[in-house]
Amino acid sequence: MLHPIRILTGEDLQRAIRRATGYPLFPPEVLRTVDQIIRDVAVRGDDALFRWTEQLDGVRLTHFAVSSEEIAQRAAQVSDEVRRAITDARTRLEWVARRQMAQLTQWEELVDGARIRQHVIPLERVGIYVPGGRYPLVSSLLMAGVPARIAGVSEIVVCTPPGKGEESLHPAIAYVLQELGITRVYRVGGAQAIAAMALGTGSIPAVDKIVGPGNVYVTAAKYLLSGIVGIDLLAGPTEVVILAEDGVAPPEWIAADLLAQAEHDVHAQPILVSLSEKLVMQVREAVDDLLPRLGKNAVVARRALEANGKAYIVLDRALAIDLVNRLAPEHLQLMVVDPESWLPHLRNWGALFIGRFACEVLGDYSSGMNHILPTNRTARFTGGMNPLHFVRIGTSLTVANREVFLRLAESAEVLACVEGLRGHAEAVRVRR
Repeated sequence: MLHPIRILTGEDLQRAIRRATGYPLFPPEVLRTVDQIIRDVAVRGDDALFRWTEQLDGVRLTHFAVSSEEIAQRAAQVSDEVRRAITDARTRLEWVARRQMAQLTQWEELVDGARIRQHVIPLERVGIYVPGGRYPLVSSLLMAGVPARIAGVSEIVVCTPPGKGEESLHPAIAYVLQELGITRVYRVGGAQAIAAMALGTGSIPAVDKIVGPGNVYVTAAKYLLSGIVGIDLLAGPTEVVILAEDGVAPPEWIAADLLAQAEHDVHAQPILVSLSEKLVMQVREAVDDLLPRLGKNAVVARRALEANGKAYIVLDRALAIDLVNRLAPEHLQLMVVDPESWLPHLRNWGALFIGRFACEVLGDYSSGMNHILPTNRTARFTGGMNPLHFVRIGTSLTVANREVFLRLAESAEVLACVEGLRGHAEAVRVRR
């Protein structure tokens, strides 16, 4: 059988390290289409949404809002097993988010008699995009909705693509909406949904920030509208890098973790970095053996592996560290003999999974970690979703009297003069 994972060594490896600069997010034709959609929504509002929903989704709607009654009816269809799984995932997410929120403290200090305060201010209205596509992304709604609630966001708006039938809202999605107390839900997807939440229409209110994953059109819309509305990040196709040494995890486990990413879509990037040529060969064989177990997803997984699957054989530890840091993956799994000795040197990753039992899938669903993470090497400068995405950090200054003012005034006046801003200097002088 033709092995779908390419092996890179020698000069190919060196070239890969030098060229680890990401990939283009937005083809020009995508940007043109999205720009057209945004301009149409800006001018025609709901009428544009109806038009684009019919044209792109093949669904003719008369209204977008999903009623609370429909949410309740659909949520009632969820099995006890799924309810327990959602509750389990939500509980752990809330625990982590509360711990993170506790780090965002409000404080005040006296500096030369002036009072400086930090204010943690929740956003008023946030939009969450929940993709449609092949599967209902229940976990993505949890990953965005839970930290938003913990942060204290006043109002959450959800947009999700319409299905083909009247009962298009997936029961598990409806159950999460009900559990999180989200009632403003709209049947609209794609770039037009992002434009609606950013600009506002007759039906859909404008929000302060939009979060949640989506396809390239959704991401391009977030990019083009990011000066008008806040966004979480520009998420590209999912990525995993597994750094593995021989004898730590069975090859089948590593292969299964690569396939778990590959089945997302044909652009997924499953990558193995190993210090053992023998292990790489075993993993390639295991991938072929496990592929049929994915059922209908095997076609997508194989295409992703053939297009983007790579195995780097790196016999030098320092080179392996350099490669991983340059790749800056969304997910990094460590299956090495002494992971603690590697940790101080591995800087760039969205989420880190340590040890053979810490499979990335646990981070997707049930561990309490958030799976909305930086891709396309943006882990070099940003992290995953957390309550900080849903608050603003503001500072305030209180100057109680002239004596305190004079302690600060001289330096302010001097620097204003250096910059040639005479009005700034005068605002200090008149008080002196």
